Amino acid sequence: MDATLTWARGLFRRYYRQEPVFLPPRFGRREWGFLFVHQGGMKRHTRFATREELSRFLADKGPNHAYYSAAYYEQPDATRMDQKGWLGADLIFDLDADHMPGADKMTQKEMLEEVRKEAVQVAREFLVGHFGFKVDDLRIAFSGGRGYHIHVTDPRVHELGSAERREIVDYVTGNGLAIARLLKRETFSVDEIAGYTSEKKRWQVPPARAPGWPGLFTRTLVNELERFMRLPEEEAVDALTKLKGIGDARAQELLEQLSEDALVQVREGRIDQVPPLANKSVLYALAEHASERAMGEADEPVTADTHRLIRLPGSLHGKTGLRVTPMTLDGLDAFSPLDDAIALPDAPVELELEKPWAGYLNGEHHELEPGTHTVPTYLAAFVALPTVGTTMPGRPRVTETKKA
Repeated sequence: MDATLTWARGLFRRYYRQEPVFLPPRFGRREWGFLFVHQGGMKRHTRFATREELSRFLADKGPNHAYYSAAYYEQPDATRMDQKGWLGADLIFDLDADHMPGADKMTQKEMLEEVRKEAVQVAREFLVGHFGFKVDDLRIAFSGGRGYHIHVTDPRVHELGSAERREIVDYVTGNGLAIARLLKRETFSVDEIAGYTSEKKRWQVPPARAPGWPGLFTRTLVNELERFMRLPEEEAVDALTKLKGIGDARAQELLEQLSEDALVQVREGRIDQVPPLANKSVLYALAEHASERAMGEADEPVTADTHRLIRLPGSLHGKTGLRVTPMTLDGLDAFSPLDDAIALPDAPVELELEKPWAGYLNGEHHELEPGTHTVPTYLAAFVALPTVGTTMPGRPRVTETKKA
């Protein structure tokens, strides 16, 4: 066993001897699973009757990944799923930075900020606002890696099957959303001339105060119009003309007529107060754009899986060394994972690199050239853990610094 692997095993053991983890409700009815840096495959079909039993296991074995089931079982430690006796499951949302639009062009810090905003949107707008779950029924955690987990523990969701959970995902993500149903043509004038009836119509959108998707759509539309209005003119025109159906002339006309008073009217659904919005191609282009911006993010296979294992809050993520950090919904608003999820000590260790490494962590941008560096433990873990236990050539190596 090489020195880096030995260091990593000790790192996780020491952490669990000192730091408490956060147990989920009815933890004795959950299945537990673990991955270890020194062996392949997951140890699962495990149960713990007491906190002390789990704490001893973590401290003795030092797993680099710790999970528990979203489901409750009669026999969580049965080795066959059909023998466990499924009793229900929490509703889980997994939001991953890698799935964010444009993620391939972002830094890690930027990706994590975008997925944090998305987690706020899913929790506050959809779960609390649309579905009416109580804030106290939401358990939110940074995954320690690329995103966030939102657990809904309201007993009403426990017996939902996979099909019902998929419908919830479809609602949150706007899957199948028909934009045409959000836009209406209202008759506002009827004239009769020489026996002929003439109707005048105008486009309407739902008022921003409307419940559910209709109100969310209009609020997002107003936010986007306000964003275009605040941009420098050249940038705003460029952004608008990238939307299918809007040319330079229409973009210029729209920007000229946007104002705070006009946005107040749009919030009420009166888009006729901004004449360019009455143009069908412009309206549909902006409606499609606003709908896409309003859609929530969710990993459908995770939410639909009634047996899913999910990371244990308070544990360490085995590929970053960051803490799987639980938080309140209000706490999510200002959370910065690459600063706030650091749980390992700053005790110095020696990190040997064959390739350069650069990245942000704990308030600093680090640039490390090939060679040996004395760095804080948390930084060494962040750099080295992704390749520990692999045969990847040129992988980073870590050793404890020699004491004087």
